[in-house]
Amino acid sequence: MALNRTWLIALLWAVPPVAAGPTEGQACIILAGRASKEPGIERVAEALVRLRAKAHIDRSLMPLAVLAWDQLPQRPAIQKLGFESVDLPLATTGTVDANSKPISANLNRPPLTLDPDAVAYYLVSEWARRQSPAPPLPTQDCPAATQGKSRPAKVNPIDQSILVYVPEGKFWRGSCEGEIDELPPQQIESKGFYIGQSEVTTAQFRRFVAAKAYITVAEREGTGWTWSDGNWQKVEGADWQHPRGPATTAADSAPVCQVSLVDAQAYCSWAGLRLPEESEWEKAARGPAARRYPWGPKWNSGGAGPSPYGCQNMAAGLREWTNTVFRTYHPDIVMKEPRAGRYVVRGGSASDGPRECRTTYRYTSLPGARSDILGFRAAWDESGKLGMAKQLPRSVAAGATPVP
Repeated sequence: MALNRTWLIALLWAVPPVAAGPTEGQACIILAGRASKEPGIERVAEALVRLRAKAHIDRSLMPLAVLAWDQLPQRPAIQKLGFESVDLPLATTGTVDANSKPISANLNRPPLTLDPDAVAYYLVSEWARRQSPAPPLPTQDCPAATQGKSRPAKVNPIDQSILVYVPEGKFWRGSCEGEIDELPPQQIESKGFYIGQSEVTTAQFRRFVAAKAYITVAEREGTGWTWSDGNWQKVEGADWQHPRGPATTAADSAPVCQVSLVDAQAYCSWAGLRLPEESEWEKAARGPAARRYPWGPKWNSGGAGPSPYGCQNMAAGLREWTNTVFRTYHPDIVMKEPRAGRYVVRGGSASDGPRECRTTYRYTSLPGARSDILGFRAAWDESGKLGMAKQLPRSVAAGATPVP
């Protein structure tokens, strides 16, 4: 985004309020807008009004500062937003762009073309995340969407998966209380589909391996990844039968892990199923009333409780593959880290906390990724007869190793 075509507002969080310059440890969030100068300032002002009214946050806890580059007139900003100082510096990466302007250290930012409610909720969320102890996050009112008729569950004759029905109708996708890539929340239309009541188990995956003489990516490459003490570790001999290395054994009833996207797609083709799309996974997890967690609005450290449609273990179990290539919901949102070629992974694992286990949280992984906290569940959309195996993708049938 060329800086000579934008204006920037920097918001500095600090407790107590900052009178002069920021001190070590304080952080900036940058809002970028392509609108003309005056409407952009008006939009920030509207967001601040909504923020204070809904979150009841004392402004003294959340000082703001305008950084006046050439495109942002200082006087209107001071008058309309109530700022008393415009001299707080911008946190930068220490580099400049082609126009010799500083490059922001935080590229994750909500564009001001979003609804003011979305901007306001995002700012409150970021503010709350920086406090200790953290206050409760605000919630956005999401009236339940109308749904189609329910149907009984089905059993897939090939792998014995129980598939529950998610009816057609609108649902709320996204959230204002999470990460930048969850913005903006909006109602979108969904067709009816079936999705696995539970994740695919080790026993089910074993039947597939035996039937197709299949070798997973982890087995071909001789390594898998494990999450331990807050760090990723590459482990020799870790695979779907030995999730954390040769000395470990996966229980038949446990959800299968150490499977890549390619492995999951191969299983689904054998079973006559498919991986769910990201939007399908989210609707199955949160239902028409936009639940924060599959079981309801409050965090349950055990992750117990089904989703509105009866799906189990959609949080605090394993993260799960979807069949969706990552992209942002809003065209003006710029992500800090490139995610080209990555697929969306959903559902926080047992190693994740309440923030990551929300129904709207979005992970991404490369197709060849596999770990002890990553599995999958299957879906079906009635496009063919249930129990009819599909042809394996050519790369899978040939045993090609995907590029991580």
